[in-house]
Amino acid sequence: FPVTIGSTNSAITVRNDGQYAVIAVDTFGCVSRSDTVGVDVIEFPVTNILPTPDSFCVGSSLIIGITAPTPPTTILWAPGGESTPTITVNTPGLYRVTQTNIICSTSDSINIYEKFPPVLNTLTDTTVCCPYTYSVDPGGAPASYLWSDGTTTRNYTFSSTSSVTVTVTSSNGCTATEDISVEFFCINPLATATPDTVFRGNPSQLNVTTDYVFPYNYSWIPSTGLSNDRIVNPVSTPTTTTEYLIIVTDTLHGCTDSATVTVNVDYRDWE
Repeated sequence: FPVTIGSTNSAITVRNDGQYAVIAVDTFGCVSRSDTVGVDVIEFPVTNILPTPDSFCVGSSLIIGITAPTPPTTILWAPGGESTPTITVNTPGLYRVTQTNIICSTSDSINIYEKFPPVLNTLTDTTVCCPYTYSVDPGGAPASYLWSDGTTTRNYTFSSTSSVTVTVTSSNGCTATEDISVEFFCINPLATATPDTVFRGNPSQLNVTTDYVFPYNYSWIPSTGLSNDRIVNPVSTPTTTTEYLIIVTDTLHGCTDSATVTVNVDYRDWE
């Protein structure tokens, strides 16, 4: 049935579905013409970008989208021209989505920002001489730190050969990593005298062994009574009980270590 409005204007505004009739009456009160028109009211589509983080870390991406549309609707994102409810963005900027159902359109927009990871110090692989330790600082503060062995301090101290990775997370949630390998060289010299007790004027064979086979320089102190104080195995002929210090230097890495050995002299007279 026609909807009754009761307006005598030549034009009306309607907001509801229905059949609307118009009757034209002349000045004599005679009906000269009538007509009806059907009106379908189409609601605007609801276009709201879903609550989402509005930023992403450099090198990553972000998914943004709208609530599931009710067909028939079309979707258009700008920039990009995608027509799906969700899109993946990896460039900062203003993103606008327009949704249209037949003749009605609504839109929403969001500004996407790019976040930067912490700037770290470059950690360089190195070698260390025993018995020293080696500490590194990846930088990037203020941040949280997680080393691959579970350590959570900013500084990391090496005391033996190992390789680790540190993940540094800044307050904005972005991360950066650094790797480092540290190799320790331990000479660990062991000095011996064979025999370690001799009669006065008799020889004793000195020798020093090491953990690694590298080019070494040797220095025996004191040099008195030695056949050669610059070799690995000199012969000692001491006249008194003598403690020898051997200093071993790794000429490849510059590491130095030392050890001592004593040759005892028996002063008894023997025929």
